[in-house]
Amino acid sequence: MVDSLLSLRGFGRRFPGGAGVGPIDLELAPGIHGLLGPNGSGKTTLLKPLLGFLSPSGGQARVLGMDVRTQNLAIRRHVGYMAENDVVVPGLNAVQSVRLAAELCGIPRAHAHEAAAEALHAVGMGEEALHDPARMSTGQRQRMKLAAALVHAPRLLILDEPTNGLDPRGRRTMLRLIQEVADEKDVSVLLSTHILPDVEAVCRDALVLRDGRLAAVESVHHRTVQRGAAGTWFRVEVLGDPLPFAQACRKAGWTVQSDDGLRVLAPGPEALVAAARSADQLVLQAVPEERGVEDAILAHMEAGPA
Repeated sequence: MVDSLLSLRGFGRRFPGGAGVGPIDLELAPGIHGLLGPNGSGKTTLLKPLLGFLSPSGGQARVLGMDVRTQNLAIRRHVGYMAENDVVVPGLNAVQSVRLAAELCGIPRAHAHEAAAEALHAVGMGEEALHDPARMSTGQRQRMKLAAALVHAPRLLILDEPTNGLDPRGRRTMLRLIQEVADEKDVSVLLSTHILPDVEAVCRDALVLRDGRLAAVESVHHRTVQRGAAGTWFRVEVLGDPLPFAQACRKAGWTVQSDDGLRVLAPGPEALVAAARSADQLVLQAVPEERGVEDAILAHMEAGPA
C-alpha cells in the first residue's frame, strides 16, 4: 500500500469563461475521506480528471502514486467509481450488469460471474439482483452501482453522491454498507456529497470545496461541544409558537437558526428559560449539541466568494 492516496499540486480543471476547479494542493493518506460542498461547487469536476475522464488544465496529480496524465488506465484498474447518475444497460439485470463491469475492468469472463456474485453479496443484494434495474427501488439501484464499483477489488472507491434520492432509512443503509466495505475489504474511500451528516457518519475528515477551491480540510472525529465566550449551541423545543421565543433570543444578542428545528447559541439553559419567560413561553427541552466541527464546516461552505 502506498503512503499517499491522493497527491495534488496546483491541480485544476478550468473551462472557458473561468468555471471549474483549482488550483488545489492536497495530500491524503489512505482512509475514508469526504469531499463536501454544495451543488455546483465543483466536486464532480474535480473527480473526473482524477479518473481520466477530463484532461487537467494545470498542475500535477497522483492517485495511489500514479500520475493522472500518463497512467490513467492503470489508475482505473485500482479505482472503483460510483457515478451520481444511474448507469443501466437495457436488457441486463443486476447480476449481468455487474458481471459486465467486471469484464470491462479486466476480469476474465470465466471468473466475472463469480466476482459479480461476491460483490452483490457484499452490498446485501439477494434475489432482487435478478430483476430488471428499471423495476428496482432507488436503494437497490444504488447498491447495484456500488457492487459494480467494487467488483474488481479496487484499492480506492470514489463515490459521487451515493445517497442521492434515498429516504432516511436508505441513507443509513448505504452509509453502513460503505463503512462495512471499507473495513472488511481494506479499501479507501473518497465520498463526494453535499450532505454534511453523510460525511460525519463515515469519514475521518471533510475536504470542503467551495466555488471550485479547497476552502478547508476539517477533521470530523473527536467533535466537542462548542463552548466559549458566545456560549453553547442548544437544540430547543418550546411549548406553542416558537417565533416569540426566537425573537426574545435575538433581542438578547444570541444567534438563532430555525431551518432545521430551533437552534440557539446561548450562555446556558437558565438563560434560555429566562428568555422564554420574557416571551410568555415555556421551554420543554434544551439539549446541548456537539456542533463545533460542524459549524466550522458550515461556515466554510456558506462563506462569501473565495
